[in-house]
Amino acid sequence: MKVLLLVPDLKVGGVTTIVNSIALNLQSESHDVKVVSLRKDNGVVDNLAMSSKLDIIKALLQFRTIVAQYAPDIIHSHTIFAHIIALLYKLIFNKKICVINTEHGSLQKNENKKIVFTLFKILAKNSNAITFVSKFSEKSYIDNKIVNIDKSRVIYNGIKFNSYFDEKELDLQLNKGFRFCYIGRFSKEKNLILLLESFKLLQRINKNINLYLIGDGEEKDYLQDYCSLNNIENVVFCGFRKDVDNILSRMDCLVLSSLTEGLPMVVLEAYAKNILVVSTDCGGVKEIVSDKNFIAQNDNVESLTQRMNYVLNLDEKTTDKLKKENFDRCKIIFSSDAMFKTYKDLYKEVLNVN
Repeated sequence: MKVLLLVPDLKVGGVTTIVNSIALNLQSESHDVKVVSLRKDNGVVDNLAMSSKLDIIKALLQFRTIVAQYAPDIIHSHTIFAHIIALLYKLIFNKKICVINTEHGSLQKNENKKIVFTLFKILAKNSNAITFVSKFSEKSYIDNKIVNIDKSRVIYNGIKFNSYFDEKELDLQLNKGFRFCYIGRFSKEKNLILLLESFKLLQRINKNINLYLIGDGEEKDYLQDYCSLNNIENVVFCGFRKDVDNILSRMDCLVLSSLTEGLPMVVLEAYAKNILVVSTDCGGVKEIVSDKNFIAQNDNVESLTQRMNYVLNLDEKTTDKLKKENFDRCKIIFSSDAMFKTYKDLYKEVLNVN
């Protein structure tokens, strides 16, 4: 079986983690895999050199050349613009090719009116299957009449859950006290101002707390200036790190303040390292975080502060019990082995139907 995985880019994040996992598992079973990026990624894989929406025709023609040379059995696209390219290719050049679209996010209010989603709605009828990483994500697309329920299904993201993790020496100075952290992009939808405001309020109750922000993005300078102007202390900007697992294992609680999510991989990664998670009620988070004591109202400073304070005041016995429950539950539902088996079965299904 030859599978072409079409991705937006290969930047660090949930989509890249999932695509890498699928590719490695396919290769381990002697299947042929090719990864193609919409944007340039330092020449590591073939790319369509898209830098804006205006490049879509040029990208489509480049994609036709790549597909003609590789001759895949299946094209598996990830995120909206990759879906558009894959489905336009099928419609115009090869109606017999199997195309699977995997959507990693949730549709927000009024987003269904954007041209790209209108185009996806028109093209989606040509898809062999459309998968979503959470029930919430699937429902958002069905409710907005972008996709039909007969073509959609949910396949949860999965990661490796290992009981043993070898901590390595860390070249980052960690402060004493309770350690909150955030890991991901510094972008508007992550709503990190909410996290900083909640952390500032919590410092009025307990000074012995720290916040480590791990990642990078367009809002980094703004967030650093915000901390300075508002005298928010004990916030450490760690930048982009290749040793995220090693840092995460030394934290006490991961905090997500997002406005929107699909199924955030970082929550699974925290549970796999026995780290507690507090999150706003967004996307498919509650499909992972089952205890409402760890869920804050979306975009609500007081609510997020209360949930962070709840974790801060847990005793050691309760903390250990919760960590074990999270690990054991997610190991069953969100393992990479379960995810890959479901995708592999889907590949076989669409090829047989086709």
